[in-house]
Amino acid sequence: MKKLPFDIENLILKINAHFSCSVKRLNYLKQYYETSDDYSKLLKHVPIRWLSLFQAIDRLVENIEPIFRYFREEEKDDDLDIIICEFIEINTKSENLVTLPELYLYFTHQYMRIFNGTILLLEKNSLNSTHLYSIYFKLRSILLNRKNELQFGRNVETKLVNFSQKEKKDFFEVAVNTYERAIKYIDNYFDSNKQNFYLKLQNHDLERNLNHKDLIEICKSINLVIDYDKLYDECVQINYVMNNFNSHNKGISHDLKWGKLLQLYNCPNLEQIIEIVLVIPIGNDYVERIFSVMKKVWKDDRNHLNVNVVKAELCVKLNFNMLCRDFYLYVKNNEELLSLVKSDKKYKRKNKE
Repeated sequence: MKKLPFDIENLILKINAHFSCSVKRLNYLKQYYETSDDYSKLLKHVPIRWLSLFQAIDRLVENIEPIFRYFREEEKDDDLDIIICEFIEINTKSENLVTLPELYLYFTHQYMRIFNGTILLLEKNSLNSTHLYSIYFKLRSILLNRKNELQFGRNVETKLVNFSQKEKKDFFEVAVNTYERAIKYIDNYFDSNKQNFYLKLQNHDLERNLNHKDLIEICKSINLVIDYDKLYDECVQINYVMNNFNSHNKGISHDLKWGKLLQLYNCPNLEQIIEIVLVIPIGNDYVERIFSVMKKVWKDDRNHLNVNVVKAELCVKLNFNMLCRDFYLYVKNNEELLSLVKSDKKYKRKNKE
């Protein structure tokens, strides 16, 4: 999007700065809403947080009409940043006053929605390496289809009627190039070749039958030595019960489903493969989240904390799924744990549960 003729990111920053520094401006803006309940605060975009840009754009699109009326009626050009002036410039005499930068705003909004949804999907704890290829393939297919069919969003489609043929042609060229750059960027970082390692891992998503040949290729890729003949029999067994098992185990996570399946059926060779496949990371978001939590734990006023203490706090914060209330009751009623907490002795305790 850096190649777009209009800098949407800069626009978001300038509009937010215009209102955030003045309560008076904000009160004037609220007068352009039909009711006070219709007003929703503009969101700030943090440049180092890419996902915040879509949220800020989404909120701007949601409030676009009152914001347009405010800038055109309340503010003078001399008081505004040049990029806001370009955004509100009236370039048509039709009843629906639309600016070309507004068109790029709508295009960016639907374009970023695709990526934003994919990133949030990849950050789910319930996903693992068996889902990665299908997510990638879906993202690439959406972009490719939109490029080929010249689909740039419903708002763009309805607003394009206000522009000349030359303006439409120029916009189409920019938008198509944006899709092409996105597809090229994805292909640079993810090999779409049919021999792709992650394509073979799809066999383990419990939504399709296991393929013995692909499992052998995976074993070779991860240097795992197992009995291939016995693995074939295990594949046949799992494929036979898979549909019935899935129908009776809806709503549980993918890894727990595999664990339950392998407990019911003795498949030692397949189990070795699954143990490795399910721990292959599909992103660095969890690692970054750990560093973010660590900064909050290991603050300047706690800089004498022992590394092991910091590690223990991180393990508790990241691995416990109990609510604060439940944890309080768990500790309150655990006399052994309370006595250890009050003691100044070093101790190691294993959870017996």
